[in-house]
Amino acid sequence: MNIKSLKYQITIIDVGTRYGIHPSFRGINTDLKYIAFEPDPAEADHLAKKYETNPNYAVYPLAIGDRDDDVILRILRHHGQSTLLEPNHDSAWFGATRSRDDDVEREEQVRMTSLDNWCQQNNIHPDFLKIDTEGFDYFVIKGAHAQLSSSY
Repeated sequence: MNIKSLKYQITIIDVGTRYGIHPSFRGINTDLKYIAFEPDPAEADHLAKKYETNPNYAVYPLAIGDRDDDVILRILRHHGQSTLLEPNHDSAWFGATRSRDDDVEREEQVRMTSLDNWCQQNNIHPDFLKIDTEGFDYFVIKGAHAQLSSSY
């Protein structure tokens, strides 16, 4: 099926959107409603400016997880690997392959909510969910139970 023949706009939720629209969607982003969540306030602000002329793109400076809470975001030396979890310095990734990328540059207290709560409050029914949360994916999925069980 050609995407342009669809009768409704496809809604993508991107949890952990650092750097912006995922390359998989760049060629068709004008046909998509793209809702992005980035807990790093500086990156969320950067993305809001980057896509300010795209009426189908919205970024929210929120962490998505399994509950409503204030949490600590660790901004790592390699910003793309920033996480809500404690970095595992002994892992094969950080211990050998990407040594020092896990150095914490700063910590930010950020607001977290579940995807189920956010979607219910905003009357959003996503068609596609992209998650890239540096190890926090399980908690994102746990907090998206209603969204995932109602998808088809």
